[in-house]
Amino acid sequence: MAAAAARDRVKRRAPGALDLAASALVSVLPRRLEPAISQARLDARMLVDGLRGERVPAFSTHASPAIPPTPLGDIHPLELVLPRPLAERYVSMRRDVSMVLRELRGDRAPHLIRRDRARERSVVAATTIPTVLTRTLEVVRVVEETADARTFVLRDVSGAALDFTPGQFLTLHVAIDGVSYRRAYSISSSTSDRAVCITVKRIAGGRVSSHLVEHVRAGDRLTAHGPSGSFVVPSSVGARHLVLVAGGSGITPIASIVRDVLANDPRSRLTLVYGNRSEADTIFGDELDALARTHAERFSIVHVVEHPARDGRHVRGIPDRETIGRVIEEHALLVAREGEEPALVMTCGPGPMMTAVRHAFTARGVPDARILEERFLSPGDPRGRARATAPQLVTLRTRAGVRDVEVDPDQTVLEAALARGVTLPFSCQMGGCGACRVRGSGELVMDEPNCLSEAERREGYVLSCVCRALGPATIETGDTR
Repeated sequence: MAAAAARDRVKRRAPGALDLAASALVSVLPRRLEPAISQARLDARMLVDGLRGERVPAFSTHASPAIPPTPLGDIHPLELVLPRPLAERYVSMRRDVSMVLRELRGDRAPHLIRRDRARERSVVAATTIPTVLTRTLEVVRVVEETADARTFVLRDVSGAALDFTPGQFLTLHVAIDGVSYRRAYSISSSTSDRAVCITVKRIAGGRVSSHLVEHVRAGDRLTAHGPSGSFVVPSSVGARHLVLVAGGSGITPIASIVRDVLANDPRSRLTLVYGNRSEADTIFGDELDALARTHAERFSIVHVVEHPARDGRHVRGIPDRETIGRVIEEHALLVAREGEEPALVMTCGPGPMMTAVRHAFTARGVPDARILEERFLSPGDPRGRARATAPQLVTLRTRAGVRDVEVDPDQTVLEAALARGVTLPFSCQMGGCGACRVRGSGELVMDEPNCLSEAERREGYVLSCVCRALGPATIETGDTR
């Protein structure tokens, strides 16, 4: 409510003849033309201002803030031209008609809303944060897991608790040589642990991962936002079997889930299929084996190793479709014990491995809805990406209404929307999780790489967190219909 009130207090330029004409055109012309009309309106106003000698300052300050134009969606010509008593009656009538139309469409708010608190915790960062909130974390301790992997034990310098759901991640903001990078790293600790940990594996050519592994020490501070992400175990009231498939550093969210379920959920049992190049590359290997011995009735591990030191102890090979299928059959992963729910499959690792996991399990009758994946992509270098030369108008269509937002050349659509009080879903802010997926049209370009499939792109989807406006465009969230 406070945010809405603050937006209402924002000073805007009073609509003029050009604004009224543009609003009238939008009301009668096809909807797809609205971004072009809005942009033409702004360009015409700038030209008229210039001819009158009224120059808009190149920058704004707190003492002299910018005065944006009234969005087209907020302009109603009749309201401006009618006498005040009639205008007030017109506004009231329009509101009543809108309410009746929503009722006829069945678009009404439920009388009671059932709250799923586990779901709220898992997606709070993706749905309710009005701006990008960062926290400063101090590295308490660094643990060498393998030659290329480090676990960083963290605490919030403010003393605030760092609450999370197992499977979630933190997005680090790392500055290297004057360039800011964002990377998502999964939390690897349990909620029962006193500290929160992330585990980072150095990858070939990985500028940020190499920097963290080689240079970050105890006492250093990191900037992050989150925790966020929806790769979490769904709530359940019955016994179940969690089949977890990890490859390489994909073990980090899986390890958090294993540790937490064993400590806090006695109804669940787990089977971990864990692929690595060699035993020396196996992150948490000794700890996971110890947990399997301690909880032998509830937790078992199948190691798939490409180059094992000796045969017999591990499955030799890589976790491809054939190997995964063989493990499913030999270890009866889909045979439920009495009273158990059907198996829930959760997988994190290289893309080809997760594709193989999905094919192997769906071929044996596991529904897609019971296969959960966590995909992380490393964004490219932020320098040299396509940019507009001036602010561009983007129309945002959400359940709350329609807003025209100016997107600066150095902003993503998500950043511009949040800065102007428009709530859009988001999570990692680096194109790796898909939480900010929306439909987009017009002159939009996305930073690469990102996690959208070719099919999603063909259907008109974009990720607002890596999407930039090169010209007039429209963004529509999935809750507007």
